[in-house]
Amino acid sequence: MFPTPDEIENNPQDYAHIVFLPGTLCDAALFAPQLAKLNSAQCSVADLTQDDTIAGMAQRVLDTAPPYFSLVGLSMGGIVAFEVMRQAPQRVLDVFLLDTTHLPMGDQKKRAYQRFMDMAARGDLAQVVDEMITGGLVSEARRVDTELVNTVRDMCLRVGADAFIRQAHAIMNRRDYTDVLKSWPHDVTLNVGEHDPWCTVEMHRKMAALFPNPAPVTVIKDCGHLSTLEKPHVVNTNINSWLMLRYIRLIMRAEDYHQEKENS
Repeated sequence: MFPTPDEIENNPQDYAHIVFLPGTLCDAALFAPQLAKLNSAQCSVADLTQDDTIAGMAQRVLDTAPPYFSLVGLSMGGIVAFEVMRQAPQRVLDVFLLDTTHLPMGDQKKRAYQRFMDMAARGDLAQVVDEMITGGLVSEARRVDTELVNTVRDMCLRVGADAFIRQAHAIMNRRDYTDVLKSWPHDVTLNVGEHDPWCTVEMHRKMAALFPNPAPVTVIKDCGHLSTLEKPHVVNTNINSWLMLRYIRLIMRAEDYHQEKENS
């Protein structure tokens, strides 16, 4: 049962929680610039390092999240968001996604990830991380930013080889979420780095068109894949705009839901 408009208005704190979903080889540091601007009591960062399937990651999110929550996910985190939306649609209040994809992994990228997994297994995770950074994790223009690159590298190495191998297995074997997008009746907001080579602007525009309510796509200029770290001020502004509309959308969704129940 979805909450009523009165329940939301009388207890807004019960519907304010945001679960942040990190990408591959990422932890809470991926969202540090955003979390610093938000009420920490209303935010949590999911641990996506323990499971080797997207379904398992999503179930772990559902087991630890409050009854109702919104999602912010980047890259693999966005894929996990789609699985959460599939498993428990009534619990998901709103969705903000960055640099992600709804499609299964293609054969060429699977071969690349298998190579990365083999390298990580034999102790070469640092080389994997460096290849990912130069491959688009950070845009070319920002790779001279030592502080940014070190932040990304330290985060990836902190997550570690074992977790990376589990995550790689999960994303290599993920399902196609086209059906979830086509059946999702609520709003979704998409952001993407202009120079993201893995989850491109064009991919996001095609993804946005699949939703019954076409999702707005914001292109973050001069930015690679890890937009939350590379362009934190832009992402923070976009999240603030999303948050300003989230409560209104939630009330409208509750009204529609209960009106439909009355008419059925």
